[in-house]
Amino acid sequence: EDVTVRKDYEELITDVKETRVGYSLKFKLSDFNSTKKEAYNYLLIMLEILIGDLSEFNVSLKEKNIIKDDIGYSIDDYNEFIHLYGLTDKPDKFIELLEKQLKTKDFNKEDFELFRKTLIADYNYGFNSVNGIMLFMSSEYELLGKIDENSIKEELSINYDRFKEVVSNFNLKNKSIVVMKNNK
Repeated sequence: EDVTVRKDYEELITDVKETRVGYSLKFKLSDFNSTKKEAYNYLLIMLEILIGDLSEFNVSLKEKNIIKDDIGYSIDDYNEFIHLYGLTDKPDKFIELLEKQLKTKDFNKEDFELFRKTLIADYNYGFNSVNGIMLFMSSEYELLGKIDENSIKEELSINYDRFKEVVSNFNLKNKSIVVMKNNK
């Protein structure tokens, strides 16, 4: 699919209790010069550092009443989308600050290591149940088209220099923003 978006911005007046902002980015995995799995892992770590529940940014926006809950996100590496969303009464301010934060390329190794270890721990924990093993197998098939014995090695080989290299290609060029406001 082409990475260009049909609409950059749209406001919808509908029956919602609170204003919601959806911020989506289209990308090509080939732009990251990495495998799907590697790009997914590094993008996941990047988003956790920048806007995750425990990030300074997320906490600050809640303290300033710019957002009402944590910023949510998902990475759809199959269709090559990143979706970000938040509840806010100040959509313009939220979007402005979010974009500024997403342009940040100043990562420190300490934060990276914290989330790298969390990612690996979550990965290992998944093997403690049949459901976890099935999730691993289905995600491997989705990401790679096969179950590959080298997957575990790739999962554990996450490193800071490669992280910086991969996420340096992240950009906001192909974005689409939807703001849903209450009809009252």
